[in-house]
Formats: sequence, C-alpha cells, structure tokens
Amino acid sequence: MKKKKILSDNGKYKEADVYKHKINKTKEEFIEAKNKEISEQHKLEYANLEEHMMLELEDFNKYWDDKMNDFEQKVNAIEDLVNQRHQKETKDLQFEMETYVPKIKPNHDYNQLKMTEVRLKKLDRFLEAEEIRLKCEQIEKRETERLHQEKNDLFKTKAMRLEKKQMSEIEVARRKLQDEYNIMSNQREKEYDKLMVKFKTRKIELDLQQKHEKNQYRDIVIIKQSKCIMLL
Repeated sequence: MKKKKILSDNGKYKEADVYKHKINKTKEEFIEAKNKEISEQHKLEYANLEEHMMLELEDFNKYWDDKMNDFEQKVNAIEDLVNQRHQKETKDLQFEMETYVPKIKPNHDYNQLKMTEVRLKKLDRFLEAEEIRLKCEQIEKRETERLHQEKNDLFKTKAMRLEKKQMSEIEVARRKLQDEYNIMSNQREKEYDKLMVKFKTRKIELDLQQKHEKNQYRDIVIIKQSKCIMLL
C-alpha cells in the first residue's frame, strides 16, 4: 500500500496501476489458496465422519445379525426338544397300546356255564359238555371283541388327547418365541432410528463447525492479506 501511494504521489501512475493489479492478484491467489485448503480439510472431515458412521453401522448390523442368528438357533433347539419329547410320548403310547392286554372278567352266567361244563364232563355227558363249551367260547369271543373295541376306543381317545396337548404346547411355544422375536425386532428398529438421529446430529454439528471455521478463516484471510500487502 505504501509503495503504491509513493508511486502515485510521484506521478508514476502506470507503475502504480501495475502494482495495484499485482496486489489484487496476490489477494485473489491468497484467498483462492486458503479457500481450497479449507475446502479440502472439510472434505476430509466429511469423509472421516462418513467412514466412522459406516463402521458404527456395520458394528450395529453385526451385533443384531449375531443376536438374531442366536435367537434362530435357540428357536431350532427348542423345536427339536419339543419334537423329540412329542415323538417319545407318541412312541410310549404306541408301546402301551401294543402291550396292553385287557383281561376278560367272567360274569355270573359265564361262571355258571363253566361249572356246568365241568360237572357234565365228570358225568361223562360229553355231548352236553361240548354244547356248553361252545356257548362259553361264544361268550368269550363276544367279550374279547368288546374288550378289543374298548381298547381301540381307549387309545384312540388317548391319541387324540395327546395330539391336542402337543399341538397346544407347540402353539404356546411359537407364540412365546414370536413375542420374543417381535420385542427384539422392535428394539432393533428403535436403536437403528436412534443411530440415524445420532448420525444426522453429527452431520449438523460438523456443518455448523465448518461454517464457523469458514467465517474465522475469512477474518484471518483479511488480516493476512493486509500483512502481505504491507510487505509489498
């Protein structure tokens, strides 16, 4: 500034004009360099912020993916245990049915016929004894068929009750696991939303910080410009 004034005072206007343009060019180059420096620094800060947020998001997803995988393994383990128990219950019921032998309980009439058969046999009245024996066998056959039907009805009822109980247990287990899954999913969604809000807040804070820095640098640039010009 002093040199430009000296040239101007001495009537060296062309030299003063050249020097004025030199000062302006120096000022523009200084501002451009400083702005470029600030811009590059801010780009780097944004890149670091984006990288940090991506790493946080990866950690978040890995944590919840692992947690959901653990839950899935838990579901599979519970289903296996329930199925194994149900298979054992069904197998035990089948074994009980196969080994269960109902006993014929003779009634009074049957006992009387058998006693008559014995007496007739002792009296050598074999044809009459044979007739009585056939009647007893018919009674035994009818009783056996009745007991067999009772056995089938009994185990059919037991099988239906067992199936109903097992279906109820499966339904209860599934509802419980579904409720647990829903809680985990809701929790993950809420934490994800919180994470997104945190990322948004960080970007806003960085924008404000960079805006403040630009304003500070603008003042610094003006001061440095003045110093540079005074040295020319």
